[in-house]
Amino acid sequence: MKNIKTKLIVASTLVLALLVGGIYTHIIPVRITYSEGERSGVVNKLSSKGWICKTWEGQLNLGGMASDGNGIATVNTWEYSVSDPAVVKKLEDAASTGRRATLVYKQYVINGRCNGSTAYDIVDVK
Repeated sequence: MKNIKTKLIVASTLVLALLVGGIYTHIIPVRITYSEGERSGVVNKLSSKGWICKTWEGQLNLGGMASDGNGIATVNTWEYSVSDPAVVKKLEDAASTGRRATLVYKQYVINGRCNGSTAYDIVDVK
């Protein structure tokens, strides 16, 4: 009987720890900045995505071509996320004009799922 109680307590503690850890890393905005920088190109995609947590995701065409490792040339693009509505508006304007834009970003080591699906969060558009 005592052995079953011990197993039940250990299992309950493990489930609770996994639940709290999941909430902590996926819902609460935990962000540890790894790098900051700028990338320039043409905004060719910007969309709102997600079932529970709606985030803005986009793609920047950096220009030129890149190799996929198999000798096939592909368009050189960069994917990013956006959390600030004011920055989304700037990106929509840049996408509608088709002109080159410089995106200022922060790269995060830990970025909860509700903060975007990429490690790169756009903080400004020049």
